[in-house]
Amino acid sequence: MAAYKRKILGSLLSAFTSLIPPKKGIVVITLHNIPSHHYEWFEHFISHLNENYQIINPFEFNLNKQIDKSSPQVMLTFDDGFYSNRKLAEKVLSRYGIKGIFFITEDFIGTKKPLEFIHERFYPNTKPVIVNEGDFAPMSWDDVKWIINDGHMIGAHTKTHPLLTSIKNQEKIYDEIITSSDRMEKMINSDISCFAIPFGTVNSVNKDILQAASNRYDFIFSNVRGNIHESPSRSFIFRQNIVPGDPLSLIDIMISGHLDWRYRKVRNNAICKFSL
Repeated sequence: MAAYKRKILGSLLSAFTSLIPPKKGIVVITLHNIPSHHYEWFEHFISHLNENYQIINPFEFNLNKQIDKSSPQVMLTFDDGFYSNRKLAEKVLSRYGIKGIFFITEDFIGTKKPLEFIHERFYPNTKPVIVNEGDFAPMSWDDVKWIINDGHMIGAHTKTHPLLTSIKNQEKIYDEIITSSDRMEKMINSDISCFAIPFGTVNSVNKDILQAASNRYDFIFSNVRGNIHESPSRSFIFRQNIVPGDPLSLIDIMISGHLDWRYRKVRNNAICKFSL
């Protein structure tokens, strides 16, 4: 039912937004797990991006880069560390030469109880529909190293994916945000310079948490809709979340910024709280 509603939304909005110029600037796309029944969708999605947008290599990402007005620009990011991301990086992204940032949750990698971790940590208030348990497998550390060797970037996504503002112990926050990345760097023998906030909402962090993270990372990504040039700072970068199965018409609307009006209050709140 939800997928059907998103398809209808894409069709309806396309008619109203086709004559409105898109916002200018780089759009960072967020993806999470991609179940096997959506692999074909992912192929079409990447092919569509490749044909219609300039895709930014994350190693060339610059928040202050002058906007290229000649073509829309996007950058791909993947949160959590699901094996589906590694599989599709090899099966699809490698074929197109597309690189992305893979934000890794330390304790999820290689866990023997992925469904328990997912229910408790990624979806604490809702339960995802489980059709095939294998679709929710985590990467192994060898998979993470493969991602690096294929030219992608690894980012941090905390140790256990907590709601950071719920943690009162400062040492615990430091371990989730900083020490976790230090451990992962040694594990994968690669620098980690980017961080994605668990849940990515305005209320999932505060200024103190972002200050601690900004001392460790070059860029910190939220999951609030918008393009990067509207972001409050390098410590709270806006992204556009894509749900597997989303129709291409709806994805184009998201990238163009034509859906951002629905999240204006949230975006303004982020700007007021986190502008530096």
